[in-house]
Amino acid sequence: MERVNRRIHNFIILVAVGVFMCLPLIAHAETRTYEDGDGVTWKYQIIPAGTWKVVPELQRDIVEILGCNVIPKDGVLRIPSEIDGIDVASIGKSAFENSPGSRMIKEAIVPEHVLNIGPNAFAECSNLKNLSLPEGLRFIQY
Repeated sequence: MERVNRRIHNFIILVAVGVFMCLPLIAHAETRTYEDGDGVTWKYQIIPAGTWKVVPELQRDIVEILGCNVIPKDGVLRIPSEIDGIDVASIGKSAFENSPGSRMIKEAIVPEHVLNIGPNAFAECSNLKNLSLPEGLRFIQY
């Protein structure tokens, strides 16, 4: 009986350590929403300072845009420059590829603080004719 209790005890410790180690990953992956003045609801995540794989030396929290729920009627996608006082610095992988109405995007305005545009961010945006990019942009992935 003592042997079984010891195994259960060790298993509980192992699970507790595993959960504790995964907490930063779970917090990092939390998807949030923000509604701008045009009625567009943006999906995003906050990437904590020093944990962004693209620019690991960046020592401030950033916002990564993951997509949006609707494209404005004029077809101009005005990506917010900040959300809750945190700079938008990345457009995530496939951000607008799966957004409703992605084929309605005629123009996209990428704000000043964006350093990275992830892979396939604008895939399926077949009517995109104008893309305004900031000077400080470091990476445009495939």
